[in-house]
Amino acid sequence: MQWPVIKSNCLTYVLNKIRKEGGGMIIYKSEFGWWPHFQHVSKTGLVTELNPDGPKSKRRIPPLFFYGKVNIVGLILKKTTE
Repeated sequence: MQWPVIKSNCLTYVLNKIRKEGGGMIIYKSEFGWWPHFQHVSKTGLVTELNPDGPKSKRRIPPLFFYGKVNIVGLILKKTTE
């Protein structure tokens, strides 16, 4: 079964992941300007984000909703104390 493709943005992606799976959110300055970008951190420490498909927009303000793909950014390891 193929799921329908819908427009989204990084904030709605992260809030939906937190609602369904738990985890947390990382917020930092976007590459496009002064507005924030959001990443999801799962309970296992996997960091993912939603980015637009295709080349970066040359628009001054990027679209609020877009067709995107999920990228795995990294893994946050927990420090253990012994």
